[in-house]
Amino acid sequence: MRRLTAEDFPNYDVDIYSEEQENCAYEDDCAIHVVRNGQRIVFYKGQGDGAYGEKDIPRFEKIVDKVLNKKESPIKINRMKHACRDHKERHQILHRCLDELVADMLMHTNELPSKMTVLELMRWSSLQTISPTI
Repeated sequence: MRRLTAEDFPNYDVDIYSEEQENCAYEDDCAIHVVRNGQRIVFYKGQGDGAYGEKDIPRFEKIVDKVLNKKESPIKINRMKHACRDHKERHQILHRCLDELVADMLMHTNELPSKMTVLELMRWSSLQTISPTI
């Protein structure tokens, strides 16, 4: 079951709560409440002219059901892609640094990387920060 967030409804003022009652929808104090899969989504617009009423319930039920049927929020996907891209770029930088570190270790110790553990490489590298060999 997909958990909804306010980001799933970028064009609306919403709050989302856990809810134990069965799927339903109702209007209360000029707000539309739509309950789906243990979540109550509350749409607010304020009071007075243009406030939400019972006539708006079917429209908001369709909006919630449409969002629930989507695999993932477009906003979340964009954030995940951005985070993934940042992570990939950071990992590429780290890999280049690791390559440089291993090459430096090889030049100074004449030890093949296959003969050294990662822990030994880390210890050697740490010692180089204190007293580097030239």
